Order: sequence, then C-alpha cells, then structure tokens
Amino acid sequence: MTDVKSATGYQCNFPLFSKVPESIAAPKLMKSVYFLDSNFLVKVRLIYPNCIGFNFHEIVRIAHCLKRCEEYGVETGVNWVNGQDVVMKRDLEDDGEIFDSFDEFRVVKVDSGREYLRVAKDPGI
Repeated sequence: MTDVKSATGYQCNFPLFSKVPESIAAPKLMKSVYFLDSNFLVKVRLIYPNCIGFNFHEIVRIAHCLKRCEEYGVETGVNWVNGQDVVMKRDLEDDGEIFDSFDEFRVVKVDSGREYLRVAKDPGI
C-alpha cells in the first residue's frame, strides 16, 4: 500500500488483491485486476498484457465510481473523477431516502421536453 501511495499520491482505503495464482490464470500473457462488491461478486475486471503496467489512477477512479454507485444510487460519466458531478439513476424515486441525500440537482431535457438526465453534485465528498 505504501508503494501505491508513493507512486500515485493516493492512499488506498480499500482491499487490493495480488496476482491470481498461475494455476487459474492465463499462461503469463495477461494480468488482471478484479473489483468485487460487498457480496463478493465481480463488478469490474481489467485485463492487461504483461508488457503494460497497471494504471493506478484508473484503479483508484474505478474504486471511487463503484463506491458512489453502491452507496448513493448514482452513475458516473466518461472520464469521471472523484468530486465531479454524477448522474442520478433513472429509476431513483423522487421521494426516496437516497433521493433526499442530494441537496440539489439539475435536469437535462431532450428536444421533446422529456427528462433525460438528472445531474447532481457528488454526494460522496
């Protein structure tokens, strides 16, 4: 963990897994990073050729995204980074407890006037 912090400036406050044992991994051509949810289901799998190093900034970004999605019922956009606006899920009820955790949000509409997206400040910061 100290190597990650010294290399990227990020303090990892989540579990990291080491390389998958060779007995279950592809024969030394690829390496993978897995993200598991609280029920130990795989949510994201990154696969890299051995000649390419891991991108710790992307790994941290994915961890923040998954945490926001699970805790607040939101989604993140392309190239989202911690602290940027998030998208409220379409099935989020207007009167639900999670919905109430947003101080304010803006509605993006399409030409027909129908609601397309609800964008809110990142509730996790």
